Parts: sequence; C-alpha cells; structure tokens
Amino acid sequence: MWVAVGESGITADLPTAGLIIRQDRHFHTMRARHRLRGMRRRQVRVGLACSLLSMLLLVALLRRTDWAAVLTLLRGARLDWVLFGVSGLAVTVIGKALMWRVLLAVSGPLSVWSVTRAVVLGLTVNNLLPGRIGEPFRASVVALEARRDVVPVLATVLVEILANGVLFVTIGIVALARSGSLPWFDRAAPVLLAGCLLVLLGLLLVVRRPQPEAGGRLRSLLARVRTGSLALGRPLAIVQIVAWGALSIGGQLVLLTGAQRALGLALPLPALALTVAAMNLAGALPSAPGALGTLELGALGALSLHEVPHSLAVSSTLLFHALVTLPVTGLGIFLLARAGMRLSNAPLAELEPGEEAAQEAQNGPDGPQGPDRPDGLGEPDRTSRVEP
Repeated sequence: MWVAVGESGITADLPTAGLIIRQDRHFHTMRARHRLRGMRRRQVRVGLACSLLSMLLLVALLRRTDWAAVLTLLRGARLDWVLFGVSGLAVTVIGKALMWRVLLAVSGPLSVWSVTRAVVLGLTVNNLLPGRIGEPFRASVVALEARRDVVPVLATVLVEILANGVLFVTIGIVALARSGSLPWFDRAAPVLLAGCLLVLLGLLLVVRRPQPEAGGRLRSLLARVRTGSLALGRPLAIVQIVAWGALSIGGQLVLLTGAQRALGLALPLPALALTVAAMNLAGALPSAPGALGTLELGALGALSLHEVPHSLAVSSTLLFHALVTLPVTGLGIFLLARAGMRLSNAPLAELEPGEEAAQEAQNGPDGPQGPDRPDGLGEPDRTSRVEP
C-alpha cells in the first residue's frame, strides 16, 4: 500500500479513511480505499485498547489517594519553581531535536527550527491521540518538508527510541544502585550494565555489518535500523548524540525538580534520575493520549522506593505531567493551525515489503512522468512513502 505525498500537493482525499493519498497508474483505487479503511479501523482499535488499559491502570494507581490533600498541595504550589520547571521543558525539547538532527544529517543538513518544529508537532500528536503515533507523524513532517523518502527518516526515529531506551535503562540502573533503596540490587547492577553495553555494541555492529541475506521481517527491521543508525558510524556524531541526549535529560531533571520543589519536596539527584528514567521507560509504551497512566506508573513506582508520602507523590507527578504536556501541546496546536494541518490528514500508512523497489523500477527514481502523472504535469513527482 502506497501513500504518496508529492511536491505539488495532494490530489485525492479519502475522508472516510482519514488519510491522504495520491493516485497513479500503478495504484488501484478501490483496493486502496478498502485497505485504508481497514488500516484506519486497526488504528482506532489499538488506540481504544491502549486508552482503556491506561485508564484502568490510572484508576488502580490513584484509588487510595486523598484528593483533598492533593488539591491543597497543588493550590500552594510556588510559581517561581513552576516557571523554573517550564524552562527545563524548553531545554528538553531543544536537546531532543538536536539529537535527532544528528541522526538525520546523514541524508543532508536540516535547520534546527525545522527539526524542533517536527519534534513539537510529534509531541503534540502524542498528547492528543493514543498509541504514540506522534513518532511517525514527526517523521512524515520532516520527510514532506525536506522532500526526502520517509523510510530513512522513520528509521532514525526507531534508532532514537532504541538509543533512549538503552540510555534510560542505564541511568535507572546506576541511580537505583546509588540510592541504596534496594540493597540486593548492588550485586545485580554490574550484570545489567554489561547487558546495556552489549546492546549498544550490537547496535554499532548493525551499522557496520552488510545487510543480511535472509529474508522476512527480521531482514526488513535490521535494514531499517542500519539505515537510521548510519550516523553512529562517525565518532563525532556519537559524541554529539551523547551531548545532546545529556542536555535533554538535564532539562527533564530541571523540570522534575521544579515540579517537586514547587510543592516542598526535595529529593537527591539519584532519586530524581531514577524517577526520570522510570517515567520515560513507562511513558514509551503505547497508552492513552499524553502517556496518561503509564507516566504515573513510572513516577509513583520510583517515588515509592524513596518513601515519599502518597499524596505528595501524586501531587508532584500530576504537576510534572501538566508542565510537560500543556505548554508543548499549546505550542503544537498553534503550529498545526498556522501550517493548515489537520490530525485527520496525518500521512501515516503501511508500507508493504518489496513494493518500493518494484515501484522505482517501473517509474524511475523521479516517479511517474508525462501524461501518466496523476496531476497531469510533465515534471517529476518525487514522493514520500510513509509507514506507521
């Protein structure tokens, strides 16, 4: 299934599917409509399932909460610390964008603003829609604006998610060992850290190793990881990724510190780092919009290890969640409206293995030519092919 977004715009709109497509001579219209509807139904089912599970989890976590005490704490939050936390959010978004920009630089330079804007839009979509579909959405935005094939761009998102996962697992292991909350964990920490190192080495091996000859989904996955991690083959790029990743994590620590200090809670650095790592790992799971439920799971679980009172832990978590969600969502909605984008027109679709090579062989690298073009123009139509 191809979903093509060309330079000259969109020619076919299927509102029943909620997606945009462009037709050409190799695209069967009725088949496309059927598959787009089916894909849309799958997205809705997955989103509803994620939202339901997240809400059940949230109810289970908050069922014994003293809401009167929580509201009292939130009313007394200090504004100066809240503003301090919001400044950390800006640092987090910029660091995330700069880290992703290094991965994207293999295919050509991109401006800091264009990548930052795509990151903000992706976070906004994650906050408004379930299932974390903001990740392919931001890749689609970059591919469309930079006129790139979206598959390598999506591959960089996959590599970024994998790298962040390993990084936050490592931070969580070190922070938990340093905090002393679990005495037995000191013996297991070296083994777990060695496992994280092996995963990183395996990722670097995928970059340098030729594409495997075996077919199937594994080959497709490894090929995409290799495409998105080409920047890791340059030592300078690795240093830059680590530096910008550290900046993003530092921003999250500032944000969490501001949310907790606004309510009178002061935790040591290992406890803050463990909470940030737990929230990021839990929030990466498909969930309700805004990681509702999964973020609370990670935060409350980490804070319970440090014997923080439940009402204070819930208050600081809710304040952190509001600070990390509301400002970026407001900015993202403004950017969406300014660009004339609609969430129902998000260019997300399924890419069937093997079709890309056949399509390029038939059309050539510049797409359909002459009178067979769907818009009737005689110029090349470079398209971005999108997958979830």
